Amino acid sequence: MNGVKSWTVTLVFYFLILAVLIANLDGSSSLYGILPKRGPASPRQPLAHLQHLGVTGGKLLDFFQEHLLELPEHIESSSPRISLYYDAFKNYLYGPGDNARPVNCNPDRSIVAKLTRDVQPIPVHSHNDYWRDLPLFEGIAYGAVSTEADVWLVHSPSLADGVTSEDVILAVGHNEVFLDPVHRTLDQLYTVPLKTMLDQVNCREGHRGGLFYDSPENTLFFYIDFKSEDNVLTYKLLMDNYLKPLADAGYLTYYDLHNNELVWNQVTVVLTGDFPKDLNIVDNGNADRGYYNTGKRHVFQEADILDPTALDTNASVVSTASYSRLLEKCGSSDKEVLSQGQLSSATVKCIRSYIEKSHDAGLKTRIWGAPNWPKNLAVNVWTQQVKELEVDILNVDDLKVASNTF
Repeated sequence: MNGVKSWTVTLVFYFLILAVLIANLDGSSSLYGILPKRGPASPRQPLAHLQHLGVTGGKLLDFFQEHLLELPEHIESSSPRISLYYDAFKNYLYGPGDNARPVNCNPDRSIVAKLTRDVQPIPVHSHNDYWRDLPLFEGIAYGAVSTEADVWLVHSPSLADGVTSEDVILAVGHNEVFLDPVHRTLDQLYTVPLKTMLDQVNCREGHRGGLFYDSPENTLFFYIDFKSEDNVLTYKLLMDNYLKPLADAGYLTYYDLHNNELVWNQVTVVLTGDFPKDLNIVDNGNADRGYYNTGKRHVFQEADILDPTALDTNASVVSTASYSRLLEKCGSSDKEVLSQGQLSSATVKCIRSYIEKSHDAGLKTRIWGAPNWPKNLAVNVWTQQVKELEVDILNVDDLKVASNTF
């Protein structure tokens, strides 16, 4: 009988403890004062004090995505400029206080080091880069050697007719309806971050650093896609307000108009879309001195793979064509490639003949519009472009898959 009572007391005790635990799971209640009521749980903020994780490339992107809900309080409570993810990621890259440049010159603690240490550059173009969660930074983190920004002229709504270049900016986006002329501009998303990164790794005299930690000699192809009708004003704005700081710092690839020599630097600007075709406009009427009157041409017009010599000599460094146009020229089609799962040997031979003409003209090549789905077809065609066609820059939407392929 005593044993039964003992077991009864034990069970009651355990049920009491269980009730207490259940009542306190949310930290908002107590059970008859037996356990004190807990205050609000302190938020975990693993990103609040991070300065140099030591994780780079795709792993760094994965880390931030995994901890996206654990953002520092000062970021959560503020209105995001681009997004909470972008703002938190940039805050980590730039360091405490959002400083654009460290007080002490230390390239090994730079944004470039945080992004690309142990990352190998891959022959990939970050297609529609501005659509990504982390414009510019994401492509570089995966090692993509090419990026792009679609630019539009945006006028202040308060201005009257007859605006000048001082009244407009270049906003970045795919569709004119969804432009953000405050935060998503060419300088905020691209040119200023590029200069900041390059300043940090070129702070020591005599040492030349690029955007890839392990391959500082690699250039980043920077495609500027002209979208607005007034391409002359777009070009003037681009040169005067956005590219000049990069040119003045010596970061832009240029063509030496005096010595007839191409000089590669950290960033190579390629004009695409509805850009000015007249070199007189490109050189600002100074055929011998260039736009900035320095004897250098700092931008390059995109050539056509199907007619690589159509533009003026030395005006281009890259030629481009659409996948569908090349297939049509070679008697093939998207449907045929899809059914075969890859480009046929005859199609490869035909397209390669065009690629070789561009190479003979001293141009690198890029094909856009190749299939992204199904994945096995996309990877097959990517591989054929690089290995069989010898395309120099692979147009890619899924950077993660591409980084695991090459």
